Amino acid sequence: METPIERASQASPNDAGIGPSDPARGGKGAGNPPMPGDLWNRLLALTARSLPAYLFRTRPWVPGRYADLWDAMQEIAGEHREFATKLAQQIVRRGGVPDPGNYPGVYTAWHDLSLEFLAERMIRELRRGATDLEAVGGGAGSDAALSKAAESLRRLFLDEAERLQTLLDDLRKEAPALPDDAA
Repeated sequence: METPIERASQASPNDAGIGPSDPARGGKGAGNPPMPGDLWNRLLALTARSLPAYLFRTRPWVPGRYADLWDAMQEIAGEHREFATKLAQQIVRRGGVPDPGNYPGVYTAWHDLSLEFLAERMIRELRRGATDLEAVGGGAGSDAALSKAAESLRRLFLDEAERLQTLLDDLRKEAPALPDDAA
């Protein structure tokens, strides 16, 4: 499975970081080195089209015992919105057009699933995103601002994943045990 950053590396020189550049989004995807504007938009997509951002817009059902977990997920969504706003401003300052693309289609299949499942997926997405962001340093070339933004986002993702994992672990410890014959 391709990572978001690997997809960014498929930018065509003609894309110049404006609009979709990976084949899955209808772009040219010529396999050339990523354009700095395209990498900025990939960072934007990682925040503006993340699972936390999606759940903020679609709000799943939240049982009472998951209120703290939901609050943390909403806080993370807010952090992603703030980061996305800053990234979009950077893109505009550099003469580009912010293009986060669409939300991944798989998110729509998760509307009726438990908050625990969604939290697990969110943790996985955040950790994978942090791993993907390690590659941006090399792809950023001489763009120190891009490297700094990628590293800040990587640290944010790791912190968010750890917060969610801790809350999820605590919830599981508190869950009442089922009798052996209840299964």
